[in-house]
Amino acid sequence: ILKDGGHFERSPMYHSIILELIHDIYLLSISIDAPRILNEQSKFLKSKMISMTNWLEKMIHHDGDIALFNDAAFGIAIEPRILIDKIKKDFSIKLNEISDCEFLEDTGYLRLSKGESILFFDLAEIGARYLPGHGHADTLSIELSVFGQRLITNLGTSEYGNGQRRIFERSTKAHSTVELNDQNSSEVWDGFRVGRRAKVFDLKIQKNKEKISVEAKHNGYRFLKRGLIHKRKIELFEDSLLIYDQVTKNVASYLSRFHIHPCIKIELIEEKNGKFIFPNNDVVFWEAKTDEVLLKDVLFAPQFNILQNTKTLILKNNKSIDTMLKIYWKK
Repeated sequence: ILKDGGHFERSPMYHSIILELIHDIYLLSISIDAPRILNEQSKFLKSKMISMTNWLEKMIHHDGDIALFNDAAFGIAIEPRILIDKIKKDFSIKLNEISDCEFLEDTGYLRLSKGESILFFDLAEIGARYLPGHGHADTLSIELSVFGQRLITNLGTSEYGNGQRRIFERSTKAHSTVELNDQNSSEVWDGFRVGRRAKVFDLKIQKNKEKISVEAKHNGYRFLKRGLIHKRKIELFEDSLLIYDQVTKNVASYLSRFHIHPCIKIELIEEKNGKFIFPNNDVVFWEAKTDEVLLKDVLFAPQFNILQNTKTLILKNNKSIDTMLKIYWKK
């Protein structure tokens, strides 16, 4: 368990599994007939349980379930809100207040919130350097909820093994980030292997009453061209989100993907702008600065062995080196 309370594999799903186990072991450690060697660890177990619970509460969307980074799916671990509430009730624990800008520095995840939105930004290493098997090529990917509903998501995990679906779900294509030249930002291969890895650097976080601004770079595509860097900047306001992507050199293929949650309907209004329609008919608008906008059918994996049809909004650059997506809403 890292200093920020996160499990070292950087998967919210596995974090939840381990937290439930630690909760059970802690209960054993304070039982009247606990072996002394276990009872002596009860304070240590409780401190880890509290820090892990604080971490988990910061990594859930409005809907009460986990963000989908690395190998993560719903329905494997106990629902996080149920687990958190149980721990709080069982031990009269008061968790830390969640601010509008929470950087879980050791695991590498950033949680921002403004008004009706929650945004998660992946600034993490692909996993533990010595055991990255559950890692995905998802560097600088985002997930976004607005009005209590997931809007932008990563595509999840539906299976393990060495099949084509497993290869796809670990790829950069399956995450809401930038893919260059049809390559992964980190070299994921086999079912649980990782080779060359992206490194995040030059992180800048600024906030004021109006907005929260975050900028970061990664070097995962340096093998394509020397000095090739992807930079992503996000600006979150009360009623909008701006996402800027830039690469330092021209490449043959430059796609900035944003996977839309299956509950959301996306429509084009004009060539480079449109709207998202929510299940309750709330509307969120979007507009893009890019050479070309594409919509593609994809499959979203909320659970193992379950796939749902959805759409991906793709900003395609043919000659430019930067894109911008603006998402804006009013309640």
